[in-house]
Amino acid sequence: MKQKNVVIKVGGAILDNNEALSRIIPDIKHVFSAGYSVIFVHGGSKQIDNEMKLRDIPIKKIEGKRYTDQLTINVLDKCCGELNIELVNLFKKTGVSAMGLHGKSNIYMFAEKLQSSVDLGMVGSITEIDEPKLSELLNNNIAVVSPLAASRSGQLYNINADEVAEKIAVSLQSGKLILVTDVDGIYIEKSGEKEVIRQLTVTEAKQLVNSGYISGGMIPKLNSCINVVQQGISSIHIVNGNTKNIINDVIKGVSAGTRIVK
Repeated sequence: MKQKNVVIKVGGAILDNNEALSRIIPDIKHVFSAGYSVIFVHGGSKQIDNEMKLRDIPIKKIEGKRYTDQLTINVLDKCCGELNIELVNLFKKTGVSAMGLHGKSNIYMFAEKLQSSVDLGMVGSITEIDEPKLSELLNNNIAVVSPLAASRSGQLYNINADEVAEKIAVSLQSGKLILVTDVDGIYIEKSGEKEVIRQLTVTEAKQLVNSGYISGGMIPKLNSCINVVQQGISSIHIVNGNTKNIINDVIKGVSAGTRIVK
């Protein structure tokens, strides 16, 4: 039985980059072969946006979340389902066993409609994870998890992929949560120069959010990281998936990207 687990979330920008993906998949295989349980959570925003444009379906976002009606959830189900199968097959080609967890066929986690001040349609939040069943699966498989999950009654919901990764990491009390992006980490801009912050404590991260030095999508991402560390995860790493051996470097303790600790 594997004693250590790591949750790795990879965003759509990296998934759309064949060169980066061709490095990350074998990198994760090495981590799995070294004795770690691996949960690979994928996004798919770029693929979804491209498909919606092809179908001439308007893309509507409210407070950074994708408004999800029936047409949109159908696109998400198709794109994320196809991507999930593709990723599982990529892992299998490296010689490791992998299982896809997607949508209504994912019997390891369940969701309910996200409670929000504005109606986001079929946007949900993970409310239940079957930790014993998921842990058993992870003994012999890499779990490849999509950002779609269903309620107990079978209603499909669009879930933010960062939230999926975070909820799994907290449920399994993972040693590390690695968020793979297309930037080098959290950076601040001073005198027109960008500087990557290598490590932040929760207190420093809160101060940074309030300082105005960071903006855009990094603010909710950093707030989520703060929340997860406070729930017992020892470290979260925001790293650039275009960097060679980035996953192995994080596992080995090599300084890479931004590390957030308690």
